Order: sequence, then structure tokens, then C-alpha cells
Amino acid sequence: MEDAGEAALARAQEVVRHAADHVRERDERLTVSTDTPSGRTEESLLAATEGAGLLVLGSRGHGRLSVMVLGSTTSHMLHLSEVAVQVVP
Repeated sequence: MEDAGEAALARAQEVVRHAADHVRERDERLTVSTDTPSGRTEESLLAATEGAGLLVLGSRGHGRLSVMVLGSTTSHMLHLSEVAVQVVP
């Protein structure tokens, strides 16, 4: 029986795979890559942007006030990323 961490990782991978498939169906010219690295989030994202043209991140968005406030990872990546960053709700 898998533990909660493994189950959460499997679910996250499934969600990401589904989203990537959806993007690929909409425009086959796009290259979509997915990964589930371990370690510090910002370091993993920076490594993933090597050779990329765009980094897409979600805002935290759990309520009215949070619409105006970004999560810490998104805020850091807006300052650290060397590629364009698109923030989506």
C-alpha cells in the first residue's frame, strides 16, 4: 500500500500529464515538458527554464484578498527568472 506522499505525487503527476496533453491538443507547435523534481522549488524551476521561452505559474488565489497577493514561489520567480513569466489565476 502506498503512503500519502506517494499517492499525492501520483495524483499531481496525473493532473500535470492531463494539463500538458490539453495544451498539446490545442497547438501541436508547442513543446510541453513536465517533471516532478524534488528539492527547493525555486531552484528546480530555474533549472527547468533553461532553454525555455516562458515559465507559466499559478497565483495562490484562495480568496478575495489573495487575488492581489502572489504566493512566495511565484513572487520569487518573477524576480529570479531569466525567461518571461506568465502568472495565471
